[in-house]
Amino acid sequence: VIIQVTYFRHTGGKRIFRMTPVHHHFELGGWKETKVVAVFTLASVVFCALGMLLFLQWGL
Repeated sequence: VIIQVTYFRHTGGKRIFRMTPVHHHFELGGWKETKVVAVFTLASVVFCALGMLLFLQWGL
């Protein structure tokens, strides 16, 4: 929401997303709620795995 409002103010009314929070943007784009949840869950799993690999490899 913060990104959307800041961008809207600085560009004179242009928007980055159709609606915020961002999951509503995808729903307005035609995605079903189950697809949005599945994609965001998969992204979470991938980024968690990446974080664990970085931590275990380099202790970052």
